Amino acid sequence: MIKFRCENCGQKFSVPAAHAGKKGKCPKCKKLLIVPVDTDADSSTAQTRPNEQQTEPEKSPYDLTLLDVPETAQARDHASSQDAVTVGTDQETQEVRKRRFPWIIDVLLYPISKPGLVTLAIIILIPLLFTFLGKTFTLAAAAFPPLLVFGALFVAVGFLARGVIGLYLFWYFCECIRDSAEGGLRAPETVGVAPGLWEMASQTLKAVCCFVLFVGPVGIYWHQAKGADIVLSVLLGYAVLFFPMGLLAVVMFDSLRGLNPILLIGSIVSTLLPYVAMLAVFVTVGYFMAQAEPPPGGSSVLSFVLHCFGIYLSLVAAHVLGWFYYRYQDQLNWEV
Repeated sequence: MIKFRCENCGQKFSVPAAHAGKKGKCPKCKKLLIVPVDTDADSSTAQTRPNEQQTEPEKSPYDLTLLDVPETAQARDHASSQDAVTVGTDQETQEVRKRRFPWIIDVLLYPISKPGLVTLAIIILIPLLFTFLGKTFTLAAAAFPPLLVFGALFVAVGFLARGVIGLYLFWYFCECIRDSAEGGLRAPETVGVAPGLWEMASQTLKAVCCFVLFVGPVGIYWHQAKGADIVLSVLLGYAVLFFPMGLLAVVMFDSLRGLNPILLIGSIVSTLLPYVAMLAVFVTVGYFMAQAEPPPGGSSVLSFVLHCFGIYLSLVAAHVLGWFYYRYQDQLNWEV
């Protein structure tokens, strides 16, 4: 077993030696950790006489490890080669995951997992439920006026629920980026790491600051100029070029220091060709999200479908960003 601690929060971990060199996230402070190689282990403990058996004190099969993987799962590590292929490097062993479908199709299927579908259901159906109850009681109040109180109550609670769920959507969007940055291919499970209201608000505020910094000038100039010109084109190019990298940096650093212009310019230059390719996908997803706005006077059903479509595509965009970091983190060299 390899024992070490998180330098950021002091959390202690005990990890099977088979996980040496692998990466994981501290469950307490969320800092990315690398399991150290156990160079101090006494080699004599690995040698036993033929007729002797090693005895160890009973312990939990999970042993409170960083990766939360039972020791009995070590024998199944080799069987996972159907989903991943190991590529050796000079520094460490990198695990490159394989997609089951062609890349563009598999990316679009990213939210199609049990956790992803459950999250989409929560985000979409809970506000819809409160809206339905509020309208139902309001209409019923025409026959029995006291029901108007319940109608107003459901409308007020629904308004608050939309606010909380909006914050949760931003938080889950960022979690999808982080999980994809670690090689995740489908929307992650977050039941065990349910965030507090302050954590969701903080994450949303960082994303909004990033949006305002890069996309805000385009909106302000468009509103003032009332038309397209060369200045608007330059501002639009600035937003398209810097917003995805800025958002990725803010999420991965979990701090606004990710908006450092020197960091962003250096990162774009070091990954220019793959970044431009990623931008093409990101802009395409953004275009369809922009089109997912109900037309004036459109039906409520169409508006609801387009709303769901926009939320779905936002998770796809999160995966594209996170996967870009996973593939090119050595070139980015952010040390997050």
